[in-house]
Amino acid sequence: MAGWVMEEFAGAALGDERPNQRLVKLATRFADKPTASIPGACTD
Repeated sequence: MAGWVMEEFAGAALGDERPNQRLVKLATRFADKPTASIPGACTD
């Protein structure tokens, strides 16, 4: 699923690669569990 997320946020310029990777990771998790709470979607 991360493919569309990477395409969607490809233009994000958060100053460093780490925040960009974190954005993709969070968006992927939220998309995987759209009805979960934030702690429920991000278990680690």
